[in-house]
Amino acid sequence: MSRLAQLALGATGFGLAATTWFFVVIRLTGRPTPFAEVALFIMPFWFIWAAYLPAVLWMANRYPIQRGQLLGSFARHTTFASILALSHTTIRITLQPQFRENLETNPDGGTSLGHFLGFAVYEAPVHLFIYVAIMGVTHIVGHTRRLHEREVAAAELASQLAQAQIQALRMQLNPHFLFNALNGVATLVRERKHDQAVQMLSGLSNLLRCVLDESEDQEVPLWREMDFVAKYLEIEQVRFPDRLTVEFNIAPEAGDALVPNLLLQPIVENAIHHGLEKTEEPTGIAISAKRDGGMLELSVVDDGPGFVFDKGNTPDRGIGIENTRTRLAKMYEDNFSLRLESHSPRGATVSIVIPFRAAPPSNREA
Repeated sequence: MSRLAQLALGATGFGLAATTWFFVVIRLTGRPTPFAEVALFIMPFWFIWAAYLPAVLWMANRYPIQRGQLLGSFARHTTFASILALSHTTIRITLQPQFRENLETNPDGGTSLGHFLGFAVYEAPVHLFIYVAIMGVTHIVGHTRRLHEREVAAAELASQLAQAQIQALRMQLNPHFLFNALNGVATLVRERKHDQAVQMLSGLSNLLRCVLDESEDQEVPLWREMDFVAKYLEIEQVRFPDRLTVEFNIAPEAGDALVPNLLLQPIVENAIHHGLEKTEEPTGIAISAKRDGGMLELSVVDDGPGFVFDKGNTPDRGIGIENTRTRLAKMYEDNFSLRLESHSPRGATVSIVIPFRAAPPSNREA
């Protein structure tokens, strides 16, 4: 609906309401008057004000009522409201014959100018009330809009800050992983296992390509995360061909769940670091995922030596676990859990529970 149509509709609504009220009052005073005659008297009043509305809104936005400017704003708006009131009266007298007849007959013996000024003064409080009402509504709407805009801006700023913090945490993880992978390649070269070193470098190249491709995505489908973890484990199995076994137990309904990008790789890396690099014993790693109602349950289980406890008697597995916990807190606040359990005589489990949210339908990469 156009602005002009909105003004006409609003003026018609106010005019009909005022006409009905006057019609009832006149009948109660014993002077019945046809509704059409009352409408002809009242309706122009509101249509003229509808024409004035854009100017009043401009004044309200151009000279808002603010602290420190009350006197100047009061003077401007009082002057402008007086001009509108006088012009409104002039237009009605010009357009409506009953006013002209009243001024021409001068039943009280006064001048036409006197009658005009008297009528203008008589209607002035009504015009002032309407002007103040428009100013008040404009001020409330403007204040509400500005408050909403500030809230939206604050929310966007908080979101951008959280994204930047999450990205910084991920940038801590990637070099940590890269250092370990390159150190593994160097170890293979020193041991003259050149074929394995070339295979590992090829796998590392594919893995880094995945990291770069997903660098802007904070969340990815679980199947894509598992594909990344599988590529990583292929590299580690080159390093430990006879000592590392891997098992995946991913429930079908969990595959399309959204998870934080690079969520499981640092946890699997920790399992390998503590389970294989520090002992000569074979180690098995089992990665599981399932949906439980509105939550997604993930776990990484290894049969290595278990956790090392720090001085505070809490399990510690380095920067990977701490960064993962921090990322989850940034993304899900209190609606997540990350638990570490050490088993006897061997083994450890890292369990993660986050809200289940399905990824948008898409074709899976081959």
